[in-house]
Amino acid sequence: MKLPRNLSGERLVGLLSRYYGYRVSRQSGSHMNLTLTVGGKRHSVVISRHRQVSVGT
Repeated sequence: MKLPRNLSGERLVGLLSRYYGYRVSRQSGSHMNLTLTVGGKRHSVVISRHRQVSVGT
């Protein structure tokens, strides 16, 4: 599967929220911290609010 190369940070946050249930827990500058809690376990992801997020990020 080919990964999309032109996702913005806002779009990526929207997709993670819609399909996986992540919620924005806080924001610090241009970085958003998303959190997902499943079965008492918490998983956090930090996404930058740039126009284009690099594939390796």
